[in-house]
Amino acid sequence: MNGFFCLTVLLGSALGLVPQPPAPLLLEPAQINLGPVKSGQIFERRVQVLNRSPHPIDIHEIRTSCGCLQPRLHPRRLEPGAAATLDLRINSLTNAPGPQAWRAVLRGASAAGPVEAELTVLAEVLQELTLTPASLTLYLGERPVQTQLRLTDHRSRPLKVRGVSSSIPQITLDLEATTVQPIMINVTITPSLPVGRHDAQIEITTDDPEYPTLLVPVTINKRASQRWLTTPVELRFDASTGRQRRLTVRDSRGQPVSLGRIEATIPGVTAQVQPPTAAAATVLVTITPMATLREGELLLYVEGETAPLRVPIRVAPDERP
Repeated sequence: MNGFFCLTVLLGSALGLVPQPPAPLLLEPAQINLGPVKSGQIFERRVQVLNRSPHPIDIHEIRTSCGCLQPRLHPRRLEPGAAATLDLRINSLTNAPGPQAWRAVLRGASAAGPVEAELTVLAEVLQELTLTPASLTLYLGERPVQTQLRLTDHRSRPLKVRGVSSSIPQITLDLEATTVQPIMINVTITPSLPVGRHDAQIEITTDDPEYPTLLVPVTINKRASQRWLTTPVELRFDASTGRQRRLTVRDSRGQPVSLGRIEATIPGVTAQVQPPTAAAATVLVTITPMATLREGELLLYVEGETAPLRVPIRVAPDERP
């Protein structure tokens, strides 16, 4: 009888019939379906995180598949049987039209080993507004950086922008017009930020109850003071058309600049050094049309230097430098 029972258990285990212990973390709900949403709408949802293990669990990381998910968990340490609250802000502005699935993965540890749980957010994104770009990644040196946001309402009765603001004082905004389509917003980043990465956001308020607020994520990478200065500090190209841009390299010490070889980390990018001037070196950078977003770097080797200058390259649909 005992042998038969053991054989049954072994066969059941092989066939997956023996009940498995519950996962240490339970998310309620583990899936959120927003249904049809309009690009630019913001949603807030709350999820309960339950520790079903006999050990305390410390959550040390929440990784999302998209910057459109902003999670906040409290507390981060869960005793056995205790629950935490995961608050989610979902910003649909940066997503393309059509079905979308976003994920948030909670990772932690307990005395029994690593712990992981996954949350899925589903939506069908409809697009009435176009904001280009829908997010900003900027590289800041010793001089201000300027760019533009273009907001277009494709409806017969477009919205009106009431105001714009930023979450940090180093981002200044100038609204050119509130009703003329497209609505143009000039963005200037001042160089007073400390060296490193800074995450911020631009808030656009409107008179439309369906789009009361549009949030634009901003990532600013402030570089340390350096001898070689490039203008611009980042090269942006339109993916569908391809184009040329000029890049200028100067020496902060006022010495002439001589460039050797130039390389690109993404295909379809070529660079040609123009006749030198006394103050700077100029490079003509050309790209071929590309079907998808590509990001990489242009590596410029200055004569006498071993490490190259690294200039970020971004090739994106409907990108305007």
